[in-house]
Amino acid sequence: GGGAWATVDEACAACVRVRSKLEPGADAELMNARYEKFQTLYPALRHLT
Repeated sequence: GGGAWATVDEACAACVRVRSKLEPGADAELMNARYEKFQTLYPALRHLT
């Protein structure tokens, strides 16, 4: 590193600012469930492409 800060935490504290947060939407739980299903199915189906 360049030595400007002693640690990564120190560098982040000096350089990173959170301006806003994005909270999960109402459908996040549904999307997570569908993604889990996709992860289960994909290995069995990927050879079809």
